[in-house]
Amino acid sequence: IGWIREVIYSNEVATKFVRELALRAQAKGMAGINFDWEPETAMTNADGIAFADFFLLARKVAFEATGGSNLTLSVDVTDYNPLSSNWTALNTAMKAPIKSNLLFNNHQQQQMTTTMVPLGAIIPMSTYAYDDHYFIPRLQKEVAAIDSDVLTVGLMSWNSRPAEMNSTKVAYRMGALAATNVCSIAIWVVPIPEIWWAPLAQFKTRCRDGW
Repeated sequence: IGWIREVIYSNEVATKFVRELALRAQAKGMAGINFDWEPETAMTNADGIAFADFFLLARKVAFEATGGSNLTLSVDVTDYNPLSSNWTALNTAMKAPIKSNLLFNNHQQQQMTTTMVPLGAIIPMSTYAYDDHYFIPRLQKEVAAIDSDVLTVGLMSWNSRPAEMNSTKVAYRMGALAATNVCSIAIWVVPIPEIWWAPLAQFKTRCRDGW
Protein backbone atom coordinates (compact mmCIF):
# COMPACT_ATOMS: atom_id res chain seq x y z
CA ILE A 1 0.00 0.00 0.00
CA GLY A 2 2.86 2.34 0.81
CA TRP A 3 4.43 2.16 -2.64
CA ILE A 4 1.05 2.54 -4.35
CA ARG A 5 0.48 5.80 -2.50
CA GLU A 6 4.02 6.90 -3.24
CA VAL A 7 3.26 6.57 -6.96
CA ILE A 8 -0.25 8.03 -7.09
CA TYR A 9 0.44 11.02 -4.84
CA SER A 10 3.74 12.12 -6.38
CA ASN A 11 3.89 13.34 -9.97
CA GLU A 12 7.68 13.04 -9.90
CA VAL A 13 7.62 9.41 -8.78
CA ALA A 14 4.74 8.58 -11.13
CA THR A 15 6.51 10.12 -14.11
CA LYS A 16 9.71 8.18 -13.50
CA PHE A 17 7.79 4.94 -12.85
CA VAL A 18 5.57 5.16 -15.95
CA ARG A 19 8.39 6.27 -18.22
CA GLU A 20 10.44 3.23 -17.26
CA LEU A 21 7.47 0.91 -17.73
CA ALA A 22 6.63 2.40 -21.12
CA LEU A 23 10.18 2.13 -22.43
CA ARG A 24 10.46 -1.47 -21.32
CA ALA A 25 7.08 -2.34 -22.86
CA GLN A 26 8.07 -0.69 -26.12
CA ALA A 27 11.44 -2.48 -26.19
CA LYS A 28 9.68 -5.83 -25.81
CA GLY A 29 7.10 -5.04 -28.49
CA MET A 30 4.17 -5.06 -26.09
CA ALA A 31 0.81 -3.51 -26.98
CA GLY A 32 0.26 -1.92 -23.61
CA ILE A 33 0.65 -1.84 -19.83
CA ASN A 34 -1.96 -3.26 -17.47
CA PHE A 35 -2.27 -2.00 -13.90
CA ASP A 36 -3.71 -4.77 -11.74
CA TRP A 37 -3.31 -3.32 -8.26
CA GLU A 38 -5.43 -5.14 -5.67
CA PRO A 39 -4.48 -4.09 -2.13
CA GLU A 40 -6.81 -5.84 0.27
CA THR A 41 -7.10 -3.28 3.06
CA ALA A 42 -6.61 0.32 4.15
CA MET A 43 -7.31 2.07 0.84
CA THR A 44 -9.62 5.10 0.96
CA ASN A 45 -11.93 7.00 -1.37
CA ALA A 46 -9.26 9.71 -1.57
CA ASP A 47 -6.83 7.07 -2.84
CA GLY A 48 -9.36 6.21 -5.54
CA ILE A 49 -9.47 9.80 -6.75
CA ALA A 50 -5.67 10.01 -6.73
CA PHE A 51 -5.49 6.73 -8.65
CA ALA A 52 -7.74 8.14 -11.38
CA ASP A 53 -5.69 11.34 -11.54
CA PHE A 54 -2.57 9.21 -11.88
CA PHE A 55 -3.83 7.93 -15.23
CA LEU A 56 -4.26 11.44 -16.59
CA LEU A 57 -0.53 11.88 -16.07
CA ALA A 58 0.45 8.32 -16.96
CA ARG A 59 -1.23 8.33 -20.37
CA LYS A 60 0.72 11.40 -21.47
CA VAL A 61 4.02 10.28 -19.95
CA ALA A 62 3.84 6.85 -21.62
CA PHE A 63 2.94 8.42 -24.96
CA GLU A 64 5.76 10.93 -24.92
CA ALA A 65 8.36 8.54 -23.50
CA THR A 66 7.80 6.18 -26.44
CA GLY A 67 7.86 8.88 -29.10
CA GLY A 68 4.14 8.91 -29.72
CA SER A 69 3.42 5.17 -29.78
CA ASN A 70 -0.05 3.63 -29.46
CA LEU A 71 0.84 1.90 -26.21
CA THR A 72 -2.43 1.38 -24.31
CA LEU A 73 -2.66 1.84 -20.56
CA SER A 74 -5.34 -0.30 -18.94
CA VAL A 75 -6.52 -0.79 -15.39
CA ASP A 76 -8.27 -3.74 -13.74
CA VAL A 77 -11.09 -2.50 -11.51
CA THR A 78 -13.39 -3.90 -8.86
CA ASP A 79 -16.64 -2.64 -7.37
CA TYR A 80 -15.55 -3.14 -3.76
CA ASN A 81 -11.98 -1.83 -3.35
CA PRO A 82 -11.83 1.98 -2.88
CA LEU A 83 -8.65 2.16 -4.96
CA SER A 84 -10.39 1.05 -8.15
CA SER A 85 -14.13 1.24 -7.45
CA ASN A 86 -14.59 4.88 -8.48
CA TRP A 87 -15.49 3.99 -12.04
CA THR A 88 -16.76 7.50 -12.77
CA ALA A 89 -13.40 9.10 -12.01
CA LEU A 90 -11.48 6.40 -13.86
CA ASN A 91 -13.80 6.68 -16.85
CA THR A 92 -13.10 10.40 -17.02
CA ALA A 93 -9.34 9.92 -16.67
CA MET A 94 -9.07 7.21 -19.32
CA LYS A 95 -11.03 9.06 -22.00
CA ALA A 96 -10.15 12.69 -21.27
CA PRO A 97 -8.70 14.37 -24.38
CA ILE A 98 -4.99 15.02 -23.78
CA LYS A 99 -2.78 16.85 -26.25
CA SER A 100 0.93 16.23 -26.56
CA ASN A 101 3.57 18.24 -28.40
CA LEU A 102 6.20 15.98 -29.92
CA LEU A 103 9.27 16.72 -32.01
CA PHE A 104 9.59 14.69 -35.21
CA ASN A 105 12.35 14.72 -37.80
CA ASN A 106 10.95 15.92 -41.12
CA HIS A 107 13.49 15.94 -43.98
CA GLN A 108 16.36 16.36 -41.51
CA GLN A 109 14.54 19.18 -39.72
CA GLN A 110 12.79 18.92 -36.39
CA GLN A 111 9.12 19.74 -36.49
CA MET A 112 6.78 20.18 -33.53
CA THR A 113 3.53 18.26 -33.92
CA THR A 114 0.50 18.36 -31.67
CA THR A 115 -1.01 14.90 -31.26
CA MET A 116 -3.80 13.44 -29.18
CA VAL A 117 -2.77 10.87 -26.56
CA PRO A 118 -4.44 7.43 -26.95
CA LEU A 119 -7.37 6.61 -24.71
CA GLY A 120 -6.89 4.22 -21.83
CA ALA A 121 -8.91 1.09 -21.07
CA ILE A 122 -10.91 0.02 -18.01
CA ILE A 123 -11.24 -3.71 -17.35
CA PRO A 124 -13.86 -4.57 -14.70
CA MET A 125 -13.24 -7.93 -13.04
CA SER A 126 -16.84 -8.32 -11.83
CA THR A 127 -17.73 -10.21 -15.03
CA TYR A 128 -15.29 -12.95 -14.08
CA ALA A 129 -18.42 -14.39 -12.42
CA TYR A 130 -18.84 -18.10 -13.04
CA ASP A 131 -22.59 -18.35 -12.48
CA ASP A 132 -24.73 -17.13 -15.37
CA HIS A 133 -27.25 -15.28 -13.19
CA TYR A 134 -24.43 -13.06 -11.88
CA PHE A 135 -22.90 -12.34 -15.27
CA ILE A 136 -25.70 -10.39 -16.95
CA PRO A 137 -26.40 -7.84 -14.17
CA ARG A 138 -22.69 -7.24 -13.72
CA LEU A 139 -22.20 -6.78 -17.44
CA GLN A 140 -25.13 -4.36 -17.55
CA LYS A 141 -23.63 -2.38 -14.67
CA GLU A 142 -20.30 -2.11 -16.49
CA VAL A 143 -21.91 -0.99 -19.76
CA ALA A 144 -23.98 1.63 -17.93
CA ALA A 145 -21.08 3.04 -15.92
CA ILE A 146 -18.18 2.99 -18.38
CA ASP A 147 -18.13 4.51 -21.84
CA SER A 148 -17.81 2.03 -24.69
CA ASP A 149 -14.61 3.56 -26.06
CA VAL A 150 -12.72 2.76 -22.85
CA LEU A 151 -14.62 -0.32 -21.60
CA THR A 152 -12.92 -3.70 -21.93
CA VAL A 153 -15.03 -6.45 -20.36
CA GLY A 154 -13.06 -8.90 -18.26
CA LEU A 155 -13.72 -12.60 -18.84
CA MET A 156 -12.34 -15.67 -17.17
CA SER A 157 -11.54 -18.58 -19.46
CA TRP A 158 -12.38 -21.24 -16.92
CA ASN A 159 -12.61 -19.65 -13.47
CA SER A 160 -11.84 -21.94 -10.56
CA ARG A 161 -13.76 -24.90 -11.99
CA PRO A 162 -12.37 -25.58 -15.46
CA ALA A 163 -14.41 -28.72 -16.06
CA GLU A 164 -17.65 -26.82 -15.49
CA MET A 165 -17.09 -23.92 -17.91
CA ASN A 166 -18.77 -25.54 -20.88
CA SER A 167 -19.58 -24.38 -24.41
CA THR A 168 -23.10 -23.36 -23.39
CA LYS A 169 -21.77 -20.94 -20.79
CA VAL A 170 -19.24 -19.51 -23.23
CA ALA A 171 -21.95 -18.99 -25.86
CA TYR A 172 -24.14 -17.33 -23.23
CA ARG A 173 -21.43 -14.81 -22.45
CA MET A 174 -20.69 -14.10 -26.09
CA GLY A 175 -24.37 -13.59 -26.77
CA ALA A 176 -24.60 -11.12 -23.90
CA LEU A 177 -21.61 -9.20 -25.24
CA ALA A 178 -23.23 -9.00 -28.67
CA ALA A 179 -26.53 -7.84 -27.17
CA THR A 180 -24.78 -4.97 -25.37
CA ASN A 181 -22.54 -4.11 -28.35
CA VAL A 182 -19.34 -4.82 -26.41
CA CYS A 183 -16.36 -5.12 -28.73
CA SER A 184 -13.38 -5.14 -26.39
CA ILE A 185 -12.60 -8.01 -24.04
CA ALA A 186 -9.73 -9.18 -21.85
CA ILE A 187 -9.49 -12.87 -21.04
CA TRP A 188 -7.67 -13.98 -17.94
CA VAL A 189 -6.03 -17.39 -17.53
CA VAL A 190 -4.20 -19.00 -20.43
CA PRO A 191 -4.01 -21.25 -22.29
CA ILE A 192 -7.59 -20.58 -23.39
CA PRO A 193 -9.59 -23.85 -23.63
CA GLU A 194 -10.71 -25.01 -27.06
CA ILE A 195 -14.40 -24.39 -26.27
CA TRP A 196 -13.63 -20.66 -26.58
CA TRP A 197 -11.98 -20.76 -29.98
CA ALA A 198 -15.03 -20.74 -32.29
CA PRO A 199 -16.93 -18.13 -30.21
CA LEU A 200 -13.83 -15.92 -30.17
CA ALA A 201 -13.52 -16.22 -33.95
CA GLN A 202 -17.15 -15.10 -34.27
CA PHE A 203 -16.48 -12.25 -31.84
CA LYS A 204 -13.53 -11.12 -33.93
CA THR A 205 -15.65 -11.22 -37.08
CA ARG A 206 -18.33 -9.13 -35.40
CA CYS A 207 -15.97 -6.61 -33.86
CA ARG A 208 -12.87 -6.83 -36.06
CA ASP A 209 -10.27 -5.11 -33.88
CA GLY A 210 -12.06 -5.34 -30.53
CA TRP A 211 -9.72 -7.68 -28.69
